[in-house]
Amino acid sequence: MKETMITLMVLIGLGSCTDQSSKGINDEFNNNKIGWIEEKTNSHDLFILDGKYTIENKDSSSALSSTRYLDKSWHVNLSNSYSISSSVTISSDKFDTLSCGLILDCNSYLYEFAFYESGKIYISEYNYQNEETLYMNNVDSLAPTNKFDFTLNINNWDFNLVVNNSKIGSGKLRCKTWDRIVPFTGQFTKSEIEYFRLKEN
Repeated sequence: MKETMITLMVLIGLGSCTDQSSKGINDEFNNNKIGWIEEKTNSHDLFILDGKYTIENKDSSSALSSTRYLDKSWHVNLSNSYSISSSVTISSDKFDTLSCGLILDCNSYLYEFAFYESGKIYISEYNYQNEETLYMNNVDSLAPTNKFDFTLNINNWDFNLVVNNSKIGSGKLRCKTWDRIVPFTGQFTKSEIEYFRLKEN
């Protein structure tokens, strides 16, 4: 009986393993290993299908729609140097100002890295305490496109952003730990995310 219980415990332990390490992630959406939210509501659709995570904003009153995940272990106690990268294609049959991007959210600040189909890119910092938004200067633009391959490199407080092989901008962050690191999609925009990665350097 004792041997049976030990064997059962080992099998349970093996069954709970994934290819995700405790720090960092390489998610190609072949399954939902970190518990990305999947739901369909009047305001948005969130689902994984055919190796892509789709976020579709259907709410005319909402400037963006983002997501969450259940497992945060992959970005707890990160080192000071890491990169976040993803590949996103956007589309819409109702709107001509399409956008997508990345959110970094901590207790005090929320950062948005927003990419528009027109080629415009905005980097903003929202202060929860005084409810003010600051837009970072010296941010370059791209040629119009609906596909964005981006990498956000972070080293201590500093970051630099590369989109479609072009260095777009750099600046400083006021947080080192994050409550969530998530993609988002703009108003009436459908974002299809091919992969989502965080890698410590």
